[in-house]
Amino acid sequence: MTEARQAAPAPGEIRWDPEAAETLAALRTGPRILRAAFEAALLVGGLQAAEIALLGAGGFAAMAIHPFWAAVLLVSLQHGLYGGLAAAGLAGLALHWAGFVVHGAGAASGALAAQWLASGLILGLLREPQIRREAALAADHGRLQRMNAALAREASRFDEIVRELEVALVTRPDARPPAAEAALLADLRRAVPAALPARFAEAMRTLLPQADAALYAETGEGGPSRLAATADGFPARCAPADLAPARSPAPGGRAILGRGPGSVGFVDLRWRAAPSDPERAAGVAALIAEAAVAALRDAAAAAAADAR
Repeated sequence: MTEARQAAPAPGEIRWDPEAAETLAALRTGPRILRAAFEAALLVGGLQAAEIALLGAGGFAAMAIHPFWAAVLLVSLQHGLYGGLAAAGLAGLALHWAGFVVHGAGAASGALAAQWLASGLILGLLREPQIRREAALAADHGRLQRMNAALAREASRFDEIVRELEVALVTRPDARPPAAEAALLADLRRAVPAALPARFAEAMRTLLPQADAALYAETGEGGPSRLAATADGFPARCAPADLAPARSPAPGGRAILGRGPGSVGFVDLRWRAAPSDPERAAGVAALIAEAAVAALRDAAAAAAADAR
């Protein structure tokens, strides 16, 4: 990772741990109590309004099971201990407000409120460890997702570094600076179909002046078709029998680069002169073919997207 590894804390030193702080923040009870109280108020208030509108104040008293039980149980299971206590308290207040005490049902209403309080307490205590475990798991999941994204960014950055090192190793030190040669490959990689032949020819002339090459696209009809060539002698259509030559950096040698299962194109390369460093020249040829075929692949994907 890009951040320097932190040294271990000295004995007795107190150090801030962001991961532990994140988990503790997920377990904070203040926001959860407010949410539980809000939901309990909505449920109890909605039931109270329905009672007054449909049955009149105290209309729920005639029912075998008081509807406020639903609010107490639902909030207890959803928000745990604090939600259960909040729902039970609000339900008890609404019960008394509805006029049961005035009607001589104080003992009954008090017993019912006590039952709600006991139910909210018991269910809340049973549900509380699960809620805390779920909150800790959610915090860990979010932290792991961020770590995964950071690792993906680092992997992409390292891929770019490796590619730059490959270009620096396989290109000629006495020619252009490696950055300029990398820019040629990047331009070829990003070339649109109309500019691809010119970019391909420029990369070949600059990076591999001792070779001629042609860029072919896999059309699927009549064999691969030629898109660009740096010299004459490359056929407009490439016969299947010509696609498996031996790779040789010697004068007159030939190589097919970038062709494989599912490929959209390839480079047919022919050496006019033996390179001074065959291994480095082969690496340069592979990079050119990879960039050209990648540009073909992007163009094919864009055409398919436009067709849809």
